[in-house]
Amino acid sequence: MSSDPLSLVVIAKNLDTCQGNEFQTVLRTLKSTSYLNQQLLKSDLSIFMAKVLKLLRSNDNHAIWKGCHLVNVFCSYNALVLSSFAGELMTALYSKLEPRSSYYVPATATIQERVVLSNLVNTISIMIDLIRDKPSLTREALTPKLSVIIPTLVSLSENEPGQCLPVLKKLLYRNTTTFKPYANKFRRILLNLINRDYESFNENTKRLVCDCFAYLHLIKKTAQNQDETKSHHKAYLDENWREGMLSVLFEFKPVIQLCGEVLDFNVDSGLCKLLDSLLHPRHGSAQEGQFLLPLNVDMNEPLTIWKLAARFRLLTDLLISFISSPTPYALRIPMGEIIKISDCLLTLTSNYLPLKRGLFRDSSLISSIDLVFPQVQFQGIRLLNCMTSEFGKSILPYLPTILSSLELFIPLQNKTSNINYEKCDPIREEIFEVADLINAVVPHVGHRLEEQTLIIKLTDVFLYLLESKSKIDLISVKQTKKTSSGISKKKKNKSDASGSMSDLYSHPHLFVVKSELKSYDHVNRFFQNILTNWKLPSTQQVKIIKHTVLCSLLFKEQSGDIPKSFVELLTTLVLHPGNERVSILPIAVSLLKETGNPVLDVICNPKLPVQTIQIVRKPIQHADEELTDANLDTLNSKSTSTTVNSESPEIIRGKPSVITDLDIVERSTSHETSKVFKRGPSEPNDLAKQEAKRPKPMDELVKCSVTSSSEPKEVLENASSSDEEFEIPEINLSEEEEDS
Repeated sequence: MSSDPLSLVVIAKNLDTCQGNEFQTVLRTLKSTSYLNQQLLKSDLSIFMAKVLKLLRSNDNHAIWKGCHLVNVFCSYNALVLSSFAGELMTALYSKLEPRSSYYVPATATIQERVVLSNLVNTISIMIDLIRDKPSLTREALTPKLSVIIPTLVSLSENEPGQCLPVLKKLLYRNTTTFKPYANKFRRILLNLINRDYESFNENTKRLVCDCFAYLHLIKKTAQNQDETKSHHKAYLDENWREGMLSVLFEFKPVIQLCGEVLDFNVDSGLCKLLDSLLHPRHGSAQEGQFLLPLNVDMNEPLTIWKLAARFRLLTDLLISFISSPTPYALRIPMGEIIKISDCLLTLTSNYLPLKRGLFRDSSLISSIDLVFPQVQFQGIRLLNCMTSEFGKSILPYLPTILSSLELFIPLQNKTSNINYEKCDPIREEIFEVADLINAVVPHVGHRLEEQTLIIKLTDVFLYLLESKSKIDLISVKQTKKTSSGISKKKKNKSDASGSMSDLYSHPHLFVVKSELKSYDHVNRFFQNILTNWKLPSTQQVKIIKHTVLCSLLFKEQSGDIPKSFVELLTTLVLHPGNERVSILPIAVSLLKETGNPVLDVICNPKLPVQTIQIVRKPIQHADEELTDANLDTLNSKSTSTTVNSESPEIIRGKPSVITDLDIVERSTSHETSKVFKRGPSEPNDLAKQEAKRPKPMDELVKCSVTSSSEPKEVLENASSSDEEFEIPEINLSEEEEDS
């Protein structure tokens, strides 16, 4: 028995008063397909949508909020409502959004206003996505409204970039022509966000700002001073996009040259040549001018040197957006120039380049330099990661340059080639990004890569970073000596920190810092790749085995389960033991015996593949020791030579048996016993006695069975009929056969 759906008129009467769980029930009810009835369009649907429009036009924030949610749900699940009321809903939504852009003041905005603004922008975005690609709705409901929605969102993006930029990004990509009149205003707002507030945004907003700046270059310029001498050249679709990308690349060289005021570039002539070869705008060219504000770095204020890292981070974000953002046409990416820029960034390290003279006197400046330049190098790693993920094997020609540059990122001790593990802790997350880069490159190269210096260093660094470290080890307690008896007699004030310090010694295990499972997954995948493609030295191989076994035992004891990355790493260690002669197969089997592992099961219990030749051994009935005259006649009546080949086994007496490795048996047709049983010249005289004591060999019994079979045999003539080329063992015959 089918029940009728709840009437929309009843729901409309309760929209003003329903709250909380009741409103959620209403939203779930509107998802029903029972309301997809065109007969309801003139009755219940009209009444209900009139109530929804009344909520959207209300001045109450709570009513507007409920109206936005009703529009989102009902239009998403009811095509009839979308087709009939899309235009009215878009008008009502815009009427509430437009006043919030004209006099918006962030300092006086309440939490309710921000929530309502977020819901209005989100609802407009959903409605645009629902209407787009539907010809009639787009023509009637969307296109007329975009000319007023876009400038409103552009104005709001200056104060609420996190809310408005996702919608503007889609409009730039899908409605480029409609967006064109507002491109210059939007560009000014974006440049203001980039130069003023970029560092204060979260990562998601930063990416939106950079993506929108890149998508602005989808809009073609109308007024272009085209050279008449090049008018016959083919016009590429990505000319404007490439121009914007080059404008970002041009900004790298001046900032790298500014780093030359801190590091001495003159000690490396190769770096100077590489720096001179970087892209720079030609004199008098039509390229875009400098769109970023100049940097102000003061060596007397060590904290200002952090502006270098911030500028490189901004330029890298912009360049990644130009490289990775989807476009409606193919792009021309200057891969060689990007690789050169990443190489220059990775070279900027105090381990490789000495500091300028005169900077050693300021210890705070040196500390800032040691912290800033690893962040500068990390931007080069980000560029390489982006290039690898986007272009894959296309970067293989630049692989030697990439690997040699990555080795410079590992901190070293002064004037030695030993790893400085203390400097690895501040750049822990950045080093794990190197593991992702190697994991992306190794599948394209594999064992053909002979350079293992970088791999060995990274293995040691990763194993150090994954170790659990105690904060107490870094605490040094200094005891002061009493200088005089008068000081010791002074009244001592009670220390407020004595109670908290006791926990350091009574509960040291509570101050241990452990690595996240995500870090283990990155490193374990790195270990799997290098173990599969290379044979590491025994030192690193043993370290990886120890790390894998101990961590697997620890996870199994604490959580009762071994993570998937450790299971795969254990399997890899079993399959690729390297130069080690001892396998960890028993340890791996004992660790994974509860969960089971198909690879280890096959190794421990090997099975033959299906559909192979199987040898069925069945007992062979021994022939009588004495052959009768009839058997001799049968033997003589057969062909002179019978060949049984192992490649074509015979079925003897209807029983399944496979005969392999049988020599060619040739019997003489002569009735003379002396010729048939001729002894070879090399046999001793007592051979007959030894043969009489031995049991009959299996070959002989099989031969006898074969010759007595009634089935036709394949007869092959021997290449040589000489009796001297082979020997026939002597067979004892009965006296009757000897007399005959």
